[in-house]
This record gives sequence, C-alpha cells and structure tokens, in this order.
Amino acid sequence: MVAIHSEEESKFVGNLSASAASGWSWLGGETNGTFLRDFFWTDKSETVFSAFAEWSLEIDKALVIRKDGKWSYSNFNAKHSTLCQKRSKKCFPETEARIKITQRVVNALEGNVTRLVENFVHTQMRLNSEVNRIKSEMNTTGDDIEALLNSTNGLQKQIDIILEYLATLTKAMQKLIQE
Repeated sequence: MVAIHSEEESKFVGNLSASAASGWSWLGGETNGTFLRDFFWTDKSETVFSAFAEWSLEIDKALVIRKDGKWSYSNFNAKHSTLCQKRSKKCFPETEARIKITQRVVNALEGNVTRLVENFVHTQMRLNSEVNRIKSEMNTTGDDIEALLNSTNGLQKQIDIILEYLATLTKAMQKLIQE
C-alpha cells in the first residue's frame, strides 16, 4: 500500500482517493501512539511528513487518506478502497550497456550525416559551376549563331543581286535572240 513522504504526494493520492466510492482509501501505515508523530509505514520507509486532520491519534489503527488529501485513522476491519504503490525500477547494467551502444550508434549516424551533408554541398557547388560553364557556352554559341545568321543574310542579299543580274541578262539575251 501507499506510503506518503511529501505534501505533493499527499495531494496526488488524495485526488486518487476522491474517485473511491467512500472517498477514503487505505494508506500503508499504522498508528503506534497518540501523538501525531506516532505512526509508521509498513514498508519501513521514513516518516518525514504527515497531513493528519486530527490533533491526536488512537493507538493500533490503520491510516487512511481522505479525498482532500488529509489523513485520518480507521479500524482495521473498516471497508475502504485500497491504493497500491509501485516501486520505481533502477537502471540495470544491461540497460546501461544498451544505452552506451545506442549512443555509439547515434554518434556514428551523426558522423555519417555530417559526411553526407559535406558531400551534398560539394556536389552542389560542382554542379553550380558546371551549369554556369554551360550557360557561358550557350551564350557564346548564341553569339556565333547570330553572326552566322548575319553572314547568311549578307550572302542571301548577294545571291538575290546575282539572280536579278542573271534575270536581266536572260531577258537581254532573249531579246537579242528574237531580233
């Protein structure tokens, strides 16, 4: 059953007791005198705190807690709800070993992530450089194409002039032949 060692614990257990039908629950303690300090916990833990509603106790009674978190005493044959206490577990050596292994795995993963990020950044920088080089080549190629178009336009004009000259020459030759 429950042993209480602080006001916070007493309020917590009182709230649990409030859900009991009678609003009272057994504690794991007994009285052994009439003064408020005359009680003990059956789990043999220290009696460093108390929250009795009364000013005095009766000998050989069981401790109970009310829904308001205050303590009282009751006959052992009375009917109240029971609250059980579960001891906290200590960290066992195998758990500590698992924690160490987990920490090593986490450290290794952190190292791998760091390397991946560094590689990603390096690759991204290399790709940016390559993209800039390709853009530069495309600009140069565009300039070359524009120059070629200008040159082609110049040739086309020359061809047009030659064709006009040939057409004129052909007409002149046809006139000569007809005459």
